[in-house]
Amino acid sequence: DDSGTNSGSAYMFQRGENGQWTQAAKLVASDGASDDWFGYSVSVDGDTALVGAVADDDKGTNSGSTYIYDDLTQFIRPKIVDVSPGSSDVDPNTDLIIEFSTDVFAVSGSITIMQSDGTLIEQIDVTSEQVSITGSTVTINPRTLLNYGTSYMIEIDNGAFEDVTGNDFPGLTSASN
Repeated sequence: DDSGTNSGSAYMFQRGENGQWTQAAKLVASDGASDDWFGYSVSVDGDTALVGAVADDDKGTNSGSTYIYDDLTQFIRPKIVDVSPGSSDVDPNTDLIIEFSTDVFAVSGSITIMQSDGTLIEQIDVTSEQVSITGSTVTINPRTLLNYGTSYMIEIDNGAFEDVTGNDFPGLTSASN
């Protein structure tokens, strides 16, 4: 209830590759007020959603309103679709490359590189010169040489990256590389 008691909201979920559902977005009325009951009814067709606010008072007491969201993809949080290199047989000077589902830019936070046993190797600020972004590709250039034949994990802070519509990346913990 971001706009007062019973103002309401509607939540979008997306199914991950592992089959589990995660919250992708929270929709709220642009003019929400207490007791509007936004989200009382929802209809989705493809990338379009209609969200009802059954008790909205814009046109009279409890006259109701319907909010149209034409492009639901703008509310989907960016997700990682590929990380490379993906094996332990790589040159120690190799950059780490993360491919997102959409174009992203750095906001604030860190990328942490650890050995698979949890030993900290390096923590990199996402806005530093060690991180470059071209569209949906994030390239990380660690200052520390990575050991040949060693497994590493990458952690990325929640909100470290956003897409062009302001949806934040939910973070990554303990991803092996």
